[in-house]
Amino acid sequence: MNDTSGQTQDEQSDQHVDLPAAELRVPDVIPVIPSGTTIVYPQQLMPVLASEERDVAAINAAASAPGKMLAIFSQVVPSVVTGDEPDRPENEEGPLKFRQIGTAATVVRMAKSPDGTVHAILQGASRIRLVSVESDGPPITARVERLPDRGERSLELEAEMRDATDSFLKVVNLSDALPSELGAAISDIAEPGALADFIAANLPLKADDRYAVLAALNIAERLKLVLDLLKHEQEVLEVQSKIHQDVKGELDKRQREFILREQLRAIQKELGDETSPELSELRRKLEASVLPAAVRKEADRELDRLGQIPT
Repeated sequence: MNDTSGQTQDEQSDQHVDLPAAELRVPDVIPVIPSGTTIVYPQQLMPVLASEERDVAAINAAASAPGKMLAIFSQVVPSVVTGDEPDRPENEEGPLKFRQIGTAATVVRMAKSPDGTVHAILQGASRIRLVSVESDGPPITARVERLPDRGERSLELEAEMRDATDSFLKVVNLSDALPSELGAAISDIAEPGALADFIAANLPLKADDRYAVLAALNIAERLKLVLDLLKHEQEVLEVQSKIHQDVKGELDKRQREFILREQLRAIQKELGDETSPELSELRRKLEASVLPAAVRKEADRELDRLGQIPT
């Protein structure tokens, strides 16, 4: 599954559709799109350019079904061992190995190209568990189980929501990669589980961290996990910002010194106090000599002082 690059943030916002959790029904068996290491969260929009036969068949099957629903499962990377999902030797042939937790998504919009590829907009609807793969396809189909959020709201959860919102706003302000519109969008999210998903979907996280957030069914644990990841990203951006400011400050200092020296030379010229031939010869010899850095710095300073003394 490949994300299309032509979708803008505004276009995706216009296509957002609220899916009430109480009214949502996930079919027992639905078509599957393998997403590689990409993680899709509930309510998140995912542009897709499907060219492989299995993905095209899955989108077509979902679009023609009453609920227009399919499953998105990320895959186990062979070189990484993740918990109870064992590694597979690189030379072993076999079916795709999916992670256990995925996302049920609806086909919001689709268009077919003359070459057979399908452009689609998918929207995450609910977390699901993979019970079994029913068919290798095309399309791949799987038996799934819907996984509702667990846990109740509390004062501690409310406090963590505010903390997460404040930290995310700081990250948006510090980051050049995140659009400022995200700061306004997060203020409209009232549910802690949805808030955690929104933040995780927009942070530059590793694939394993993204999956850990998806697999956290308890909303308090999910928000705590996202808050830890968010604090780490904030610290990284703050250090990066300080480095940039220090470099900029050093460059500005050198530029000011250069301007002041030029102004001083102009004033000396107006007063007739231009550099003497003797001083010019001394500076030429100094520049031609090989000196340690500390000695050269001190010699340049003394030579500048000498040049400011009237003849």
